[in-house]
Amino acid sequence: LERDVGRLVDCKDRMNFCPLGACALAGTGLPIDRFLTSDALGFTAPMRNRTSHEIVGRCVALCVTRNCQLSELPLDQLQGINSIFKEDVYDFLGVENSVDKFSSYGSTGSECVAEQLNFWISKLQIDQTENEKTE
Repeated sequence: LERDVGRLVDCKDRMNFCPLGACALAGTGLPIDRFLTSDALGFTAPMRNRTSHEIVGRCVALCVTRNCQLSELPLDQLQGINSIFKEDVYDFLGVENSVDKFSSYGSTGSECVAEQLNFWISKLQIDQTENEKTE
């Protein structure tokens, strides 16, 4: 029980960051002092921002205002949000493209799933000829 209490206290310490003012969606023009806000609300500190969240949020907000898909935004508009965008950005946009591009271990990308499937078929010594007969 003592160990569990320690873990709960540790969890509270790790999670006690104020999300207000993180502006992950698209940033804000409001003069928000994130440190003052988190202190006033009793948090340890403001939640850390990830630049990628802000970039994606700004892209999505632009699509919402223009009533279009991300893949329909011209490259110059994407680069207006952040210069990281290059011509190959369109290779990653769209559900099929993005799923196919997932390549980290355990991801849902087609190649990763096929690798894992083949690994487990071999590991579990599954006879594929029986499966082919039932199909």
